[in-house]
Amino acid sequence: MKNKQIILIRHAEAAASWGTSNPDPGLSNIGKKQAKILRKHLTNVDGFKVISSPMARALQTCQIALDIPLKNIQINATFSEIPSSNINAEDKSLWLQKISQSSVRNLPNNLQNWFERIIEALEHITEDTIIFSHFMVINAVISYITKQDKLVTSFPDYTSLTKIENADGSLKLTSFGTDKKTHINL
Repeated sequence: MKNKQIILIRHAEAAASWGTSNPDPGLSNIGKKQAKILRKHLTNVDGFKVISSPMARALQTCQIALDIPLKNIQINATFSEIPSSNINAEDKSLWLQKISQSSVRNLPNNLQNWFERIIEALEHITEDTIIFSHFMVINAVISYITKQDKLVTSFPDYTSLTKIENADGSLKLTSFGTDKKTHINL
């Protein structure tokens, strides 16, 4: 069986920072421009299945970059942002900094389950697929494939493409997305 290509794309810049009163911001004007530029880099993806996190910033990046209607996008919450609904908005940035430095094996149960669901979903992909997702999801994948103990091991920039392959349930990293130490505006 041919290896299946999986392209993980981090959403473009959001209109609001993580931890603000808006838990699901869409794209900023800069983010909309980034998504349009991304379109030029998505060549040879005809026939790929398209999946997106349900978060507005990921969905909007997907729709703009691929110029497709919502009905052609499979929305999958597995690839949504790291679960944090139990964290107060004003505490989220500090909480995220702490989690980012954590060992995967020391994550709270709900985050370990989140991590495992992402990997399991990727291992069961049976066709070439593009997934529009988030910084922490991409880090979970890279951490797993490269067998790193820390959750955050890279800094994928907005609209970066991280490419992996699924070879009969075995995941392999084929290329990192643009790695840039920017302020994380989740």
